[in-house]
Amino acid sequence: MVATLNTPRAGLGVAPLPAEYSSFLGRRKPMAAARDLLGTTRLLTVVGPGGVGKTRFAIKLATTLRDRFRGGTWYIDLTRVSASGSLIDELSGVLGVAAGLDGGTERIAAFFGSKRGLLLLDNCEHIVEQCGALVQALLVACPELTVLATSREALRVSAERLLQLEPFDTRGSDPSESAAALFLERCAAVLPSPSAQDRTAIEEICVRLDGLPLAIELAAKRMRVLTARGILALLTEPFPLLTGGPRDAPERQRTMSAAIEWSYGLCTPEEQLAWSRMSIFQGGWDLQALEWMYPEDPALALDIVQSLLDKSIIVRRQTGSLVYYDMLDTIRAFGTLKLSEEELHDARTRHRDWYLDRIDALSADWYGPRQAHWLAYTRRELPNIRAAIAFSLGEGDATAAGRLVVTAARPVWLANSLVVEFDRWLGLVVEAGTPPTLGACVALAFRAMSLHFFGSREEGQRLLVQAREIADQIGDAAVFAVEEFRIMSLYPDESEIAEMEDLLARYGTVHLVHSRSGSESRLAMAYDRAGDVAAGDAYRERLIARAIEAGDSFDTMQLLFDASLAAVERGDAERATALARQALSLALNLDSPRTIDRCVEALASAAVVARDDVRAATLLGVSFPEGDPAGAIVSSDPRLPPVRAQTEDAARRALGRRAYDAALAAGRSMTLDQGAAYALGAELPAHVASARSEPAQPLSPRESQVAALVGQGLTDRQIAERLVISRRTAEGHVASALMKLGFASRAQLAAWTVRPS
Repeated sequence: MVATLNTPRAGLGVAPLPAEYSSFLGRRKPMAAARDLLGTTRLLTVVGPGGVGKTRFAIKLATTLRDRFRGGTWYIDLTRVSASGSLIDELSGVLGVAAGLDGGTERIAAFFGSKRGLLLLDNCEHIVEQCGALVQALLVACPELTVLATSREALRVSAERLLQLEPFDTRGSDPSESAAALFLERCAAVLPSPSAQDRTAIEEICVRLDGLPLAIELAAKRMRVLTARGILALLTEPFPLLTGGPRDAPERQRTMSAAIEWSYGLCTPEEQLAWSRMSIFQGGWDLQALEWMYPEDPALALDIVQSLLDKSIIVRRQTGSLVYYDMLDTIRAFGTLKLSEEELHDARTRHRDWYLDRIDALSADWYGPRQAHWLAYTRRELPNIRAAIAFSLGEGDATAAGRLVVTAARPVWLANSLVVEFDRWLGLVVEAGTPPTLGACVALAFRAMSLHFFGSREEGQRLLVQAREIADQIGDAAVFAVEEFRIMSLYPDESEIAEMEDLLARYGTVHLVHSRSGSESRLAMAYDRAGDVAAGDAYRERLIARAIEAGDSFDTMQLLFDASLAAVERGDAERATALARQALSLALNLDSPRTIDRCVEALASAAVVARDDVRAATLLGVSFPEGDPAGAIVSSDPRLPPVRAQTEDAARRALGRRAYDAALAAGRSMTLDQGAAYALGAELPAHVASARSEPAQPLSPRESQVAALVGQGLTDRQIAERLVISRRTAEGHVASALMKLGFASRAQLAAWTVRPS
């Protein structure tokens, strides 16, 4: 057999880095990280999704490192090699190395020899196994050679270090590093002086395009014929717009669709199907969701996730203990386009059914020790839950929509303080129809109560009558729900007490999604308003003891909060402070910012009653509300007046505007952790320090939480279960708090947690 020599191309043996025809923007941090990595490894692979700018980044990196690699720098573009082609042949041709009968690897290694050089292999993903094998051989044979690779998938060589190149920041604080800066630079010739409106539209364009450099550059080219607002309006269907890349670029880099199609082609049929189906999800999904959406072979789910991660199709994210996976919006939009109309409908139906299953599960498990987990889960899953409800309503499926909205009432809407949104969904569900189901019945009752409280009593009464008609067909659970809401909207309080006592006695075993504790808490408040404070306190304490025994945090926190407001109303500042601090410690464990705000506001109200107006104003600064406060739960009883407005007015009148504003600003300057510690009494800033003794070292927020739970009488084991930590860790926090405070017993620590402000 006669060996065939590759015909050398012009400039062979040099393989120079491509010239740069446009400026290179941003990337300072990843560029610095890459230079550092190349000082400690001989193989660095820059990975990331299509269009993220790996090639430009690698070329710029190699250019800045010429002095470090004086033996030479070689650039090999592997897009010319087909998936079934030969990497060895391509390198041999570019480098001018004759391929012999030995396959050519040894001759390529001999070409580099002992040169201290840098080999840049660009676009390895479609021949990743060939690249891995060759690089491994070269690293062994050429001890001075360093390899820089770009790929949508790792080479999986033992010496390899990975640099994940992320899209440009779309909300960054450094304008020079932002996606908008790239857009503006690329369209500077036609938009040299962008207006404020232009900049706003461009920033939103970059958000829609996920900060992907290729997509941004293609969109910026359209500024020759469109305005920024015009481009933004067309991005509901992004791919027809994102075309027109340079003719000398590889075909797959001339349009955004082609760039993603390249990645799609590298996937197996199973991975392609999973990609398309999971494109239905909004804001992420977990492994269980993929198993549900891929019933053909759920056992493949883990392998599919791993492969899609390796190929930079999906990204791994983590919130606390929750691990989930997500896609860039452009990749998600592409996946959806790969589904036929029938397949798209089937995928959305399975998606809806998955969230029906999930909401049933979390509702059944809500009243117990896993509330922090479920709250984190619902916060992450809100976009998907909303999409499932909207799909059901669009299908005219009032039964499914009602189940999703109503079953999620407590763990999704109320626990996350989304009262206004909850009421909006209820209105849409009622409009969609009221079949004789428990979900429809409870939706009508919820909506009726909302209308009662916000002034539309006649319409609310009509819906209650309709709900009762359905309830009579269904049975005890539905009757309890309707009666509960009817009584909650009643006046006067004496009537409410009698009816609620009778209701709870008749339906004592029913525990609906709204939870018996909602009715029971209102009964305790009714005792308070009727002047029987002792009965209210005793009843509430029984409820708190029951909730603690069940491992509940949310209802316990709400009961303590309500009790604190009741103590404020009757002028008992010491009790109000103790109860609100206990509520706050539980709210911190649930990691619910709006709920934390409400507890801190209750402490501010208690401070006003105690005539500590500086502390009250400072706490109001700490609890500066996020978003629309109308959407937050202020109390289990919506008839109570707004807490914050009354406290603000009282503190401002007592201090005067200047002193009030100064204290408010001091609170706003604190971080959430600092503000929580201050609210719990574990740390006092100098501007509000009092004469009472404070610890030489402030307690950490976690130590403050543990101390507050000690104040509730919990053991170390119970504290560990509540905070989802080990018993040893809980014991360590207790010991640390005792040491910092100079106390010798848990009793002293418990007394300290409930001392007045």
